[in-house]
Amino acid sequence: MSDFNQAKMLEVIHNALLVQQELNQAIAQLMAELQAEKSENQWSSLEDGAKALGPIFSARKILDDIKAGYLKYGTHYIDTSNGNRPTYAVKVKALRKVYENLPEKRQRYRPHDKKSA
Repeated sequence: MSDFNQAKMLEVIHNALLVQQELNQAIAQLMAELQAEKSENQWSSLEDGAKALGPIFSARKILDDIKAGYLKYGTHYIDTSNGNRPTYAVKVKALRKVYENLPEKRQRYRPHDKKSA
């Protein structure tokens, strides 16, 4: 094989390796995004939900919105406690939909009553 053909072959291999590296990075990023989306559809603690929503949210803010009736029981939050003091879990994806609307345009729900559940 001539030096020219060998150099060309090495260049092709090098380029193929670069493309493979870019594909691996794209796959890793896609997998991370899919994992994040999956976790947003699962129930998570109030604190973890607030962290996932971003720095302007807090567990207290979400709790206030639960008490004010802006969040619907079973859709946006559930009570996971087995005692007198509630322990809430939230679905981040459902909360995002609520918080995309201006406060004055958000739907209000009847606050959850454990006795009627």
